[in-house]
Amino acid sequence: MKRLVIPIRNREDPFFDVAPWFLGKAISIDEICDEDFGALFRHDGELFESVVTAKTQCLTVELDDEADPNQIAYEVLTIAQYVFKALGESPLAVSHAAVVSSIGSKKANVERALTLPVWGDATRLAATRFSFKDNVSLEQVIELFKVVCSAVAKHQPLIVTLNRFNSCWLREIDHDRIIDAAICLESILTSSTEIAFKFSLFNAFIAKGTPQERHNAFRLLKELYDARSAIVHGDIKSRKKKIDAVIRDFDKILDLAQAAITYYLLFIYSNKPSEIGRPC
Repeated sequence: MKRLVIPIRNREDPFFDVAPWFLGKAISIDEICDEDFGALFRHDGELFESVVTAKTQCLTVELDDEADPNQIAYEVLTIAQYVFKALGESPLAVSHAAVVSSIGSKKANVERALTLPVWGDATRLAATRFSFKDNVSLEQVIELFKVVCSAVAKHQPLIVTLNRFNSCWLREIDHDRIIDAAICLESILTSSTEIAFKFSLFNAFIAKGTPQERHNAFRLLKELYDARSAIVHGDIKSRKKKIDAVIRDFDKILDLAQAAITYYLLFIYSNKPSEIGRPC
């Protein structure tokens, strides 16, 4: 039996009074078991000393023999980080994972350790204790995870959308965050012409519900796309004031991005991908 064990570095005590709790039939979260804890330290105690304690909560995924652990880690972690940030106060901090195998009565063995992509200082991120927003229930977390998994299974490019949204919260450099926010929202467009206008119009429309809210959202998103273009084309000095304005409003932009992406996920979950149409 193989499993992917991903220690969550900014949460050691249980999230809910349920243990373990299951995000899916092969995906669970619980305090690391003694067997896995011992296996990690036998494999590389120096590495995992700073990553895991005997109380660390872990995201664990049961693996098929044919599964690619790197791809599974990428997809499951991308979805989990999006769901937890959508319902939480801060991002999940993770840096490493391990493929653990156990056969019969033999001790569990780490087949390999995986270094996960971290956009920023993992130690700094781990210092911010993760917590869910007030009144978030276990059922809500599981339901949103199911919706996102189903939407991604139907429309695989969504994994890029979610991954880039996650990185907005993890990167330390403002210009990188602006680029990632623009990429994640551009990735859900179905048009390849007049991108700046359609980018702002489409995402404002699905993120907000009233004309005035959409007008304000359109303005912010247009500024985001203009700032992204200035950065990637090396026009930073002459556009500094506009880029700085986007940085000041970035929390509002992230709220818009999350609302637009969540709407899009729910649409894909409830419809066939071919029904997306071309709203722009």
